[in-house]
Amino acid sequence: MSQIDLRSYTYQISDQTCYIQAAKRYNAVSEIVALDRTYYSMQTSLKIIDQACVMYGSTYMGRADAMRAIFNIHYNPPIPIDPEQGLYAFATHSPHHEDCIWIITKNIIRIRHGNNYSMIYFKNNRSLRVDLSKRRIDRLCSCLYQYILHFRKD
Repeated sequence: MSQIDLRSYTYQISDQTCYIQAAKRYNAVSEIVALDRTYYSMQTSLKIIDQACVMYGSTYMGRADAMRAIFNIHYNPPIPIDPEQGLYAFATHSPHHEDCIWIITKNIIRIRHGNNYSMIYFKNNRSLRVDLSKRRIDRLCSCLYQYILHFRKD
C-alpha cells in the first residue's frame, strides 16, 4: 500500500487560510490551517507570506517597510497581503523566530485574552492560543484599522 504525501512545495494564501506555523509532522517545514483542512508545505511561513505579497503587487519587505513608515510601527507590523480581498496577516514573534505563527485575520471571529496570552477563534470552530497580550493584539488591530481608513477609497 502506498503512502499519501501530504506535503506540497508551495502554498498560496487565500481567503480560506487561518494561520501558518512551523510544522511538527510529515517532515514538512510549515503547517497551514485553512477553513476546510490542514496543509503542509516545504516552504517557510515567511516565504509563503512573501509570495502572497508578491502575487498582489509587492514583497513582504515592501509591505512591512510601508507599514513602519506610515504608522511608525517598528516591531512586527501587520502585513496587508491583499487589501482588496481583506487579506491581512500578523506575526506572533519575529518572522525569523522558529515559534512565529502568522495569523490571517480574515477568518477570525473572536479573540479572548488571558494573562499574557490570547485565544483566537476562527470560523471553522478551531482555536489557537498565542503568546500575545491584550495590549499587543489591540495595537495590531488598531494599526490594521488605521491602514484601512488611510487607504479607503470612498
